[in-house]
Amino acid sequence: MDAPLLHIQIDKTTVVPLFRQIYEKIREDILRGRLGPGTRLPATRTLARELGISRNAVMAAYDQLHAEGYTQARAGGIYPGGPGHPLPDVCGAGFIGISPGRGRKGEHRTAGP
Repeated sequence: MDAPLLHIQIDKTTVVPLFRQIYEKIREDILRGRLGPGTRLPATRTLARELGISRNAVMAAYDQLHAEGYTQARAGGIYPGGPGHPLPDVCGAGFIGISPGRGRKGEHRTAGP
């Protein structure tokens, strides 16, 4: 399935970091069922270009979603949680630190405790 157009409004004047704005919008879309398990998220370069922001901000948002279990990396892209990868209980979901960058191709890195 092709990547959907995400209707993300970025506010560059707020104190909320760009990656957090992206993270919150995608997380909301996943929890409300607007992005299902078979829906591939846009590539980081594509989404960054569409939003007119740094790719690093998109990568940080995707990394945070992955760290919290909202997404999974599969062949061909990043997808919302699906069979074998249940979505997390939102009541206990916390926000953790992330490290910039990625590991090997298709592998996400997050900061440890």
